[in-house]
Amino acid sequence: MSQLDPAEAQLETIREEVQQLREELRASERHLARVLELLEGQQTQIVAQQASIARLDRNFMDLTTGRVWRTLRAAGEIAKKVLPAGQSIVWSLAKEKGTIAKSLRYPAEDGEIEKARLDKLGL
Repeated sequence: MSQLDPAEAQLETIREEVQQLREELRASERHLARVLELLEGQQTQIVAQQASIARLDRNFMDLTTGRVWRTLRAAGEIAKKVLPAGQSIVWSLAKEKGTIAKSLRYPAEDGEIEKARLDKLGL
């Protein structure tokens, strides 16, 4: 009987180790399930972002290749012909309406007008 006791003790030790391994396996399975849930959530977000990027890309292509772009480009060309170089529409309208004093100049107009003053000051 003394021979059975060490064998039984060894068997009990092995059973405890197996039980501990099973508990660790269950814990690992729970962690793995949580990781998989997180990955699925990330995948859903990535798919949504890809869809948004695709919509933005389509909108951009429509804008740059469609009628809207041609209309904007034509409006810009008309504005360039009507307005003096570099002036804004707001500045031109205000000057024309008299909202801006006649003595005020658009910032790009100061070169030749200020030359005499600069020469007089030696600058």
